[in-house]
Amino acid sequence: QDAFTFQSPENCKWRLQDGNINQIALDCSIRTINSDVDIFKIRSDQSEQITSINVDCSDVLFFQSTLEPRAFQRFYHLQQLDIQFCKLNSLPAGTFLGLDNMKSLTVRTHNTDWSSMALELTPDSLVGMPRLESLDLGENNLKDLPERVFCPLPALLHLNLTANRLQDVSEVGVVGGCGAHLVTLDLTANDLVVLPEAGFAGLQSLRELNLQYNKISILHDRALFGLSALNILNISSNHIVALPSDAFNETTGLQELYLQNNSLSVVADTFHGLIRLVVLNLSNNRLAQVNFDMFRDLSALQVLDLSHNSLTVIGDRTFSSLANLHRLDLSYNQLLTVQGQSLAGLHVLSAISVAHNNISHISYETFENCTNLSDLRLEFNALSEIPSAIVELISLRTLRISHNVLSTIKHDDLTHLTNLIHLDMSNNVLKGICKNCLENLSELKVLDLSSNELSAIPQVSFDSNVALQRFSHLQSSISSTIKSPYCTIGNFLGCQPLIF
Repeated sequence: QDAFTFQSPENCKWRLQDGNINQIALDCSIRTINSDVDIFKIRSDQSEQITSINVDCSDVLFFQSTLEPRAFQRFYHLQQLDIQFCKLNSLPAGTFLGLDNMKSLTVRTHNTDWSSMALELTPDSLVGMPRLESLDLGENNLKDLPERVFCPLPALLHLNLTANRLQDVSEVGVVGGCGAHLVTLDLTANDLVVLPEAGFAGLQSLRELNLQYNKISILHDRALFGLSALNILNISSNHIVALPSDAFNETTGLQELYLQNNSLSVVADTFHGLIRLVVLNLSNNRLAQVNFDMFRDLSALQVLDLSHNSLTVIGDRTFSSLANLHRLDLSYNQLLTVQGQSLAGLHVLSAISVAHNNISHISYETFENCTNLSDLRLEFNALSEIPSAIVELISLRTLRISHNVLSTIKHDDLTHLTNLIHLDMSNNVLKGICKNCLENLSELKVLDLSSNELSAIPQVSFDSNVALQRFSHLQSSISSTIKSPYCTIGNFLGCQPLIF
């Protein structure tokens, strides 16, 4: 701090970056930004030390801001500039001329709060920043972009255009080699309706493309043409009804694909060739069936989300090609049973949810190859007994089977689940717990029996549950039948009788 011999401009604060007196950040809170504000009057011998400027304008009332050509040229060592809430309606040609060292630029007017205000760019608005790597123009009410507006930015890697009003991907203006080095492109929350053929051609280095929260209803054939390096694609929360069978032929390097919150009813073999895909989210669609052909090439898949669809049955060996699948979500569907070979081939599966269905039966063979399963969610179904299929799940650590119609627990139902830590059987119709039902659950820490019809629990029922830390039964009527079972539980808060 002793190195500073000047005062901060009005409404600004100085701070050192990484303790370096030659890398000073300037944080300013002002009413508007224009050529008369103090930050543009700093002497050159002072401005040369500034490498970062953050400007927040007043968002309480509508005060219009303006920028002139070469507005920041005195800050020729500037590497980062962030302008927020300044009501700009244009970036004139040459606004950023002289910023040869600039690496990150953010201009967010938040004009979305003022529907009549829209930021306009000229073809030369972004000239003068040859080293710029990251550009954020989100929340500016941008309706269109000048042709080749990003061409003066040869080093650009990350482009964020979220929350604008762009209607056509061609308006991004990255064709013609201008976006050859772009790695991420974010068009979230715009007004895109169609993805045309070759709409992203020229983005051969793009690895992440975000298109969620638009109004996309149509993907034309070869809509992703040229995106051979793409790893992450998010087209969730749109209006997509169908996908071309060759939709992803150009993007065989995809690792994450997000299609949730659309209106897909049929997918067929759309995912053919995606041998590197690790995450696939198809939740909140209208899928009525899935089959082996949908997933046959997805041998690397680790996470599959099919929740909130209209599935009524899972056929035998549907997922048998998914040898690396770790997590499977089938919750919020219309399943009635889980057949014996439905999960065949899922040898490394660690978590599965079939919660919020109407399942009354799970075949004995269902989990016979799922020896690594540690998290099983069966809540909100119609199970009248603990499925015999779980007997051999010796790696199981969490079992949620609440909100079913369980009336009894047999001695052998849980005997082999010696690694179980969390057991939730709340909201059933259990009338009692046999004295040896939980005897092998020495690792059990959380037990929830609340909202059942329990009238009595033998005092010795928990003798073996030495790790128990939380026991919920919410049945005050049973406390009189137990002198104090907690006194026999090794680490369970001494002998205090707790009723949650």
